[in-house]
Amino acid sequence: NLPELLGLLRQILRQPALDPVELDLLKQRQRATLQQSLTDPQSLAIRSLVRRMTDYASNDVRYVPTIAEELQRVEALTNQDVSNLYREFLNGTNGQLSVVGDFDPATIQPLLEELFVAWTSSIPYQRIERSVPGQWVPNHERIQIPDKANAVYTAGLVFPLRDDHPDYAPLSLGNFILGAGALSSRLGDRIRQKEGLSYGVISSISADPLDQRATFSVTAICNPAKAERVNIAAKEEIARLLADGPTPEEIERARNGYLERQQVTRTNDDDLAQILNVTLFAGRSMDHYATLEAQIRELTPQQVTEALRKYIDVAKLTSIEAGDFTEKPAETKK
Repeated sequence: NLPELLGLLRQILRQPALDPVELDLLKQRQRATLQQSLTDPQSLAIRSLVRRMTDYASNDVRYVPTIAEELQRVEALTNQDVSNLYREFLNGTNGQLSVVGDFDPATIQPLLEELFVAWTSSIPYQRIERSVPGQWVPNHERIQIPDKANAVYTAGLVFPLRDDHPDYAPLSLGNFILGAGALSSRLGDRIRQKEGLSYGVISSISADPLDQRATFSVTAICNPAKAERVNIAAKEEIARLLADGPTPEEIERARNGYLERQQVTRTNDDDLAQILNVTLFAGRSMDHYATLEAQIRELTPQQVTEALRKYIDVAKLTSIEAGDFTEKPAETKK
C-alpha cells in the first residue's frame, strides 16, 4: 500500500483543502487538551522548566508560551493564518522522508520525486537555530494545583553542547547510571526503592545534533507531602555521583544496558524511521551511532566523572514542584 499512501500524501501536502470546519474541530480538541493541562501537575511542571530553559521574546517562533497563553493563541488562530503559513513557508525544496520496511526503491523513487517536484514557497527555507539562554539563573518554584493526589517534581539546566562532541558519550553513560537505567539507577535506588519517596523517577540528557544546546533534567512523581524530600534526595544523589564518581561495576552494567537499549530501539520500524530522519537532517550517516557506541564501550569511570563534573552543577539546577501542597487536616478518630 506504500505507493497509494504516497499518492494520498501528495494530495494532502500539495492540494490541502484547508477546510475551516476541520480547523474548528482541531481547535476544539486542542482547547480540551490544554484545558486539562491547566490542572495537570506534570504538564505545568515540565512546561515551566522548559520555559526557563529558553529566553526568546513572545513574538519569536522559538518562544515557549504558558499553557494559558497557548490557549489564547489557539483561540485566535484563523483559517487565513493557516493558509498564509502554507503559501509562504511550506515547500518541497528541503526536507527528509524515511521509509522502513519491505518495499522496492525503484518503484518508490519516482513517486517521491513527483511528491516534491516544483513545490516552492514565497519565503525560502532557513533552519531555525536554538541556543542556550544568555544568562542562566537557577530558581525554585512551587505551583499550587488544588485537589491533586500526586505531585510532580522536575529539575534541570541547559548548557552548550552538541551530540557529536566527545563529552556527549561519557555524559550519556553518566546519566544512565544516575537515572536512566530501566532496572537500577542511583536516583531510583535512593528515591524509590530505599526511601519510598516517589512512584517513579528518571533523569535525561539531550543534546542537539546541529546547535550548541543540551539539557539535563530529573523528573519524579510523588505524594505532594514528599516533594521537598524528593528535591533534597535528588540533589544529594547528583552531588554524590559528582563527588565520588561511578564504580567500575556501575560502568559495566550501564554500558551493557545502554548498548542493549540502542539495539532494541533500532529493531522498531517507527523508532528507526525517526532515527533516519534525524540523521538525514543533521547531514550524517548511521556511522555516527556506530562511533558513539564505540566510545561508550571504551569509557572509564574517570572519563564519566570528569564529563559530569564539567557540565552538571547541583547549585545551578532550577527545580519545579507542582501539586496540591496545602496541609490536610488530621483525621479525627470517632
